[in-house]
Amino acid sequence: MADLEAAWAELRRVVQDTGATSVSACTRDGSNWETNPAAVRAITDAIRSVQS
Repeated sequence: MADLEAAWAELRRVVQDTGATSVSACTRDGSNWETNPAAVRAITDAIRSVQS
């Protein structure tokens, strides 16, 4: 659970740094990405990659 909370904190920081007001994401298989720390980090990394 701590890993998931850390991943979300990182995502919130990155989103805030971009000035975005919302983020929307989905998976190809319909699984719940919001409870998967690796998926949350992947979204964070994707946002960073387009901001660089």
